Amino acid sequence: SKSFPAEFPSRIRYESLGCYRDNPDIQIKSLEGMDSLLNDSYRLRTDAIQKCAMAALVRGFTAFAVQDGGMCVSDKYAYFFHEFAVKSENCKSDGKGGNMANQVYYLNSTLKEVLGTVSYTKLGCFDFTDAHTVPSLEGEDSLLDGYYTTRKDAISKCGLAADKRGHRMFVVMPSGQCASGPTTEMYRKFVQSGYSNVECTGMALWSSVYLLNFSRYDDRGANNVEVTVPPEPLKYTSIGCFLQYPYMAKRYPLLVNYEGQDPLLKDFYQLRKNAIEKCATVAKRRGYKVFALINGGKCLTGPKAHTVPVFKTFWAKECESHGKGSYRNLHVYVVGELRNFFSAIPYTQLGCYKNDKNMLDVEQMDPDVLDGDYKLRKDAIGKCALAAIKRRSEVFAIQDGGKCLISRNSYKVFDGNGILQDCKSDGKGGPGTSNAYVIGKISELRSMLTINILNEGCYKDLPIRAMESLEGKDPILLDGNYASRDEAVLKCLMLGRKLGYAVVGVQDGGMCVGSTKVKTYKKYGVSHDCRGDRKGGPWASEFPLHPMIFFTDFLAGVTYESKGCYKDQEARAISSLEGKDVLLRDSYAEREDAIQKCAVAAIIRGYKTFGIQNGGMCVSGPNAHQTYSKYGESMDCKNDGEGGPWANQVYNLVGRVDDIFESVHRLHVGCFDDMQAQRIPSLMQDPVLNITITSDTDFGESDAHLNLSQQENRFNVKCALATWRRGYKAYVVTADGQCASGPDTHTNIVKFGYGLEECSTVPANNKAYLVGPKLHVEYESVGCYEDKRERAIENATPLGYDLFGYYINKMKGNEIQKCALYAKLIGYKVFAIQNGGECLTSATAHKTYSKYGESRVCKGDGKGGPFANQVYRLSERKGILMRACANELSNSSCGSSLQRKMEITS
Repeated sequence: SKSFPAEFPSRIRYESLGCYRDNPDIQIKSLEGMDSLLNDSYRLRTDAIQKCAMAALVRGFTAFAVQDGGMCVSDKYAYFFHEFAVKSENCKSDGKGGNMANQVYYLNSTLKEVLGTVSYTKLGCFDFTDAHTVPSLEGEDSLLDGYYTTRKDAISKCGLAADKRGHRMFVVMPSGQCASGPTTEMYRKFVQSGYSNVECTGMALWSSVYLLNFSRYDDRGANNVEVTVPPEPLKYTSIGCFLQYPYMAKRYPLLVNYEGQDPLLKDFYQLRKNAIEKCATVAKRRGYKVFALINGGKCLTGPKAHTVPVFKTFWAKECESHGKGSYRNLHVYVVGELRNFFSAIPYTQLGCYKNDKNMLDVEQMDPDVLDGDYKLRKDAIGKCALAAIKRRSEVFAIQDGGKCLISRNSYKVFDGNGILQDCKSDGKGGPGTSNAYVIGKISELRSMLTINILNEGCYKDLPIRAMESLEGKDPILLDGNYASRDEAVLKCLMLGRKLGYAVVGVQDGGMCVGSTKVKTYKKYGVSHDCRGDRKGGPWASEFPLHPMIFFTDFLAGVTYESKGCYKDQEARAISSLEGKDVLLRDSYAEREDAIQKCAVAAIIRGYKTFGIQNGGMCVSGPNAHQTYSKYGESMDCKNDGEGGPWANQVYNLVGRVDDIFESVHRLHVGCFDDMQAQRIPSLMQDPVLNITITSDTDFGESDAHLNLSQQENRFNVKCALATWRRGYKAYVVTADGQCASGPDTHTNIVKFGYGLEECSTVPANNKAYLVGPKLHVEYESVGCYEDKRERAIENATPLGYDLFGYYINKMKGNEIQKCALYAKLIGYKVFAIQNGGECLTSATAHKTYSKYGESRVCKGDGKGGPFANQVYRLSERKGILMRACANELSNSSCGSSLQRKMEITS
């Protein structure tokens, strides 16, 4: 409530000219009944002199008189009355004249001075309809002169006109009209209308509501009315516009539809006047930070509307000019200023990096957020975080004191950039260097990395280490004592990516070790001393799966035999393949597995012979088997099989091209619509897709129910190989038979589409697959346990999609194996199947699964029953994950026995 001063500002200034006898010939006109201040009985009137002074002043008169105890008289000639009238002795000492005697006064104040003493507070706005229920004062008071649209001092004059009537609240409509009524009644209407405390200027259908800080003429107890004054006008700021699909709204119900739940939102939203301001008010009243409008005015908000996941689920779009969104297009606002939003965005620093080509400069793309000169920008890091969120980028960087960059391809962010110390301590980078950040915690990077957090195995280490310790190389990623380090495995993987290492491992509860060579981690053989928590043990290192490890298996699928060492010259005996294949785009002098990579590049092109020169350079061609000996034999090849200076170590390819595909494993994970599929880069230029497969094998058809023809399946497995050899994790075979994949496809599958295996339900039948190494899972049945609506296993379906790219609980067929695989990937110990296929698992499932006791309603297929969980425990055996159930995933017998094991090979 507003507190008001006990004493009013100085009254109207006037001075007495004396007491004069009333004269019928030169009478001053009476103002009684002509002003709202003068409608009562003058003999009972309080502040009679002040009120008469005000009535005269507002009419532009310079003098007035009071007679007979309070009657007010004045006109434009009143000043001259004392010059012609006869003095009288009948005026009383109270200054109110007497019988037939006028106490005459001269006005020393001006109207401008009096208007300047009108003190008021803006409460907010009335809707146009509500404002017209307040009585108009137009034509009722001489203060309200001229036409209201051009009236000077309109607010002060309206306030003074209300004050004269004993009112403390008044309304000024957009055109300038003045209205006021009894304070109590006006305040009731104001509150019930669902007022909005926004600035009304320029808003055609809102009227400004004001409260006088005091009333000079408090005839009706106006000063005693309890009025709550908003502390400040409601402000809101546009964050931007985001495309929302219906399935996203169901999946992330953080923006709640508030239509019909507030007096302001009772009408039809598409016809609602001032829809943005009303939605802002609804959010503000409830203490919510963010609100949004969609489809022309529908109001969405909620207690969690400000959280980052809301913005991760939408694609940024251009905004409609009216600011009320459109079909599927949300216009999102923050209550208050932008800093009220971005100051709450959580982010974690990843360290200092050299500027990377994969980062996009967004300085000119978002002027609403990235304001002014970036070197002078306040809250530069928080604002860049918001700009990144709006573009669905989890990673951003600050360069050169404030410049905002976001990641183009999150899978490659800062790979091999090394460790730099050139960034300044303010976290804003430096010239040529950037401080990198991830939105949220570092665990958000799990889905970004092209690495699954699975174990390759446990291997011995000795004082002469198989791999070097990386501790101390990066104090930001490898923070604190490794034994208590949060996300030790993930941080070690990140550092490995940063340094460009081929493989990293974790030892002794958190110590990070790594190597630039793939094979060194096996130097001392297998160990059984790892503790099973992925952090190794004493002199025992546990190694997460790394693409390079399985890449070696893929390369080993090609067989060849040496033909000998042969001379070469500038006019090449065999042409170079360097730079012509995705496997051959690095520096050949530093290339690992140079022979195998060259063999693959040659065989997929249908060549018969290839050569390695000068330590790694790959040469081959369609006629290489005829021209390799053009310059005769050489003695300059080294013993490593990689040739020498101007000397080719030549090999014949003796295996079948079909052999390559044996190490490529794929899993069908659903379908999505054509509009989004078109955004994925095409791989149709890859020579793998031109290979002619001669084998009769189907290469482990990925899902029997798809009923692919042999031709379709062969194209599918070739697309899988084209994807895998780029290090990507997922691919799509489009409805028109195109192969498409990109670095982020595995994380975008669920964002783009329906996550359903029933592709026939999707208008454009684009099939999505995961591709990668063999995944081995061992599990056993714990028993059947009762469940209730308040789940025994917390955080049940729908499960996360960051590793799989689909909703696992909606996948039909092989539910037990798929749920086991998900639980293993995410790092949980127990999972359950309920009601024929619903997958339940969580970090605490091993503690809570028996919460409601055992049940007898699970069916014999191992998939539970109605509110009955068939619970399984994953194997906790140390070392490499077990290989078992050697049949492909579609073999349902994997889930039929007490001891369940699985290997995905399809």
